Amino acid sequence: PPALSAALEDIADAMGCPDPPSASEAFRSFLAWLQLPVPAVGPDVTPEALAATVNPERLANTPVTLDETTLCRLYRSILSQISH
Repeated sequence: PPALSAALEDIADAMGCPDPPSASEAFRSFLAWLQLPVPAVGPDVTPEALAATVNPERLANTPVTLDETTLCRLYRSILSQISH
């Protein structure tokens, strides 16, 4: 969506990067530099359980609508990366 593209361009610009993919790589490098531990995730943590804890009012000002289905998809992606 155009709003998302514009937001990602703004973020890249704020980070001093030429484009969103460069900003993503810079952010990944920053996270690696921080050496944060990956949190342990128990079997009771599911994308649906996590999505149910999100306060929709707090997401009202995001440039992209994040409904429960989208949140589940995002959490599923995140959890699949943590569990590997």
